[in-house]
Amino acid sequence: MVVLRGETEPEAVPTLNEEPVLVGSNGSFEVWLEQEPGETPVVLGTCDAAGKGTQFMVGERVMSLTEALFSLEEPWRGRFLTLVANRATSGTWNSRQPTREEVAAWLEADLDLCREVTLLLNAWQRPRRCLSSVV
Repeated sequence: MVVLRGETEPEAVPTLNEEPVLVGSNGSFEVWLEQEPGETPVVLGTCDAAGKGTQFMVGERVMSLTEALFSLEEPWRGRFLTLVANRATSGTWNSRQPTREEVAAWLEADLDLCREVTLLLNAWQRPRRCLSSVV
């Protein structure tokens, strides 16, 4: 069983495998799929009020993000994986390093977590600016 959770603009129309998804008044949605994580490609799309749409395969994005996390050097790999594990398990993780399969399953099941980790990783990898003091 896979549960996809996410949030979009309330007036947007998300789709899952080209079928419309019901969206709450605050833009949140949740879809339950009768499959195991990674079993079948999942295509998530959206169309905004202006008719502009986009689609991506959830599995491809998740695998790319998972590989990026596991390719980090220590101590950063451990820190990011601990963050993912704690967020995915609501803080009940047992402190061991999660496997690639566990991380991929968590990211695939929770689109908000996937987006959050992507944003954090992108911000962390962005070139740092050297701040100089103003005299």
